[in-house]
Amino acid sequence: MKVKVKLFVSFLVFSLSAIVFGQNNNHCNGVVLQRRTVSDTLKPNTFVVYVNPCRLFGGFSGTAFLIHPRVLLTAGHNVAKRKHRGINKVKSLYVEYATKNDIKLHSQSFSVKQNKNIISGSDGVFRYHVEEDWGVIILPDESIYKNVDGYFKLETYNPLDIKDTIHLTGYPAEKTQKIRKTDVSLNYHYNNNVLNYDFETEHGDSGAAIWYYKKGIPTVFAIHTNGDPKNISCGRATIITPLIYDKIIAFCNIQGIDITN
Repeated sequence: MKVKVKLFVSFLVFSLSAIVFGQNNNHCNGVVLQRRTVSDTLKPNTFVVYVNPCRLFGGFSGTAFLIHPRVLLTAGHNVAKRKHRGINKVKSLYVEYATKNDIKLHSQSFSVKQNKNIISGSDGVFRYHVEEDWGVIILPDESIYKNVDGYFKLETYNPLDIKDTIHLTGYPAEKTQKIRKTDVSLNYHYNNNVLNYDFETEHGDSGAAIWYYKKGIPTVFAIHTNGDPKNISCGRATIITPLIYDKIIAFCNIQGIDITN
């Protein structure tokens, strides 16, 4: 009898695991190559910008997006300190609104300091957790916003609100290829506080906006972080939880900026 009970429990656990991981595999099927399209001038894709966080020992490219005329949201690891030859801080940021390679519409560079005009969800130090990989950049002025003429509405993630397609917009290639691309998908899945999807992404997409239309308004509810190490055909994002939302608002309020209006 004990053997039968153990076998039944083992079968039940295996079955439940298969359901969870099977859903991930079904929703992230990897059939996405060549599906992304270049998004030059269409809103809200223009609300997404190219960023290059400059560190003492080199920089790297990433993506960020406007949620206010002076506020960018990005992946936390783009602005966090990294343990490379000691603590390697982000010293300055280069932000560019570009449409195609070598076509720059507007750019600016400025010095940054953790907890002053940048913040990351990992308390400023790179400790990668997909649930907390968010970062905020306070811009020195509204010049980027004036060029793109708009920004995303930021909201917490509610699975009941999102029943249709979701979008990803970012700068997928590294450093020299400043080409903004976008994609649309119905293949996404939320499980254990992580959003997985079948978007084709590259290194430069870190910080890309995950958004949808809510009553006609482009609304961000997650930030692309990286590919899922357990499923190479599936990307994943940091969800904007109520706690993360409150932290973003609190940091902006300290800078005298209200992003809720």
